[in-house]
Amino acid sequence: MSTSSAEPPLPDGAGRPRRTSVELVAVRRRDLVPSSAAALEHVKHGAKNDPRYPSPRELRSVISFAIDLVAHWALAFLIAFPVSRLGIGSESFAPVLLVLAALVLFVLVSFVDRVLVQSVFGATVGKALTGLRMIRDDTGGPGTLWLFLRNWLLSILVVVGAALGP
Repeated sequence: MSTSSAEPPLPDGAGRPRRTSVELVAVRRRDLVPSSAAALEHVKHGAKNDPRYPSPRELRSVISFAIDLVAHWALAFLIAFPVSRLGIGSESFAPVLLVLAALVLFVLVSFVDRVLVQSVFGATVGKALTGLRMIRDDTGGPGTLWLFLRNWLLSILVVVGAALGP
């Protein structure tokens, strides 16, 4: 018997409806302390109205994204520059090879930082420098490898979609 997505979610053992999706939320590292606020169970972890995570984090999120973006491009070009100088093809092909290698390496570096590093440490390099951690909005616990992979793939789709235009 199949169930349609229009049906309400089944309740779990506590009588609350079971969530069908989980999102990752950036919060300040210093706010990650165990909370005994049972009355706040209806509030998503890390939401704007969640008193468990009082520190402002919007500017930190923007700064951490900028740090990550610069670090990913810098590392990609640092690796791609020697590759473009290997003498493959003619001299006129070297700039094209540099850009192509940098694009591929950017995607690879982005995957390593935003999926692998973040699933192990709970933060990318930029988030760690700005004191942010990624948590699940349903439990307040650390994100899983699948959640980080899903968010990374969605961000890649958004960038590709924006580059291709309407």
